[in-house]
Amino acid sequence: MPDVRSRDRFIDYVTESINVLKEDLQRFLETRPIEIATILTFCSLFYWIQQWISA
Repeated sequence: MPDVRSRDRFIDYVTESINVLKEDLQRFLETRPIEIATILTFCSLFYWIQQWISA
């Protein structure tokens, strides 16, 4: 039988890590909207060119 306390600590650690990642991602999205829009534009452009070539 696994130790319940260590399992709870692990769950707390994972939850905390997810919250930190969420905060970092939110901060990144707030500070870099132009870069993100550029990346998405290039990705969609690449996708459409790839579709056009394979058609």
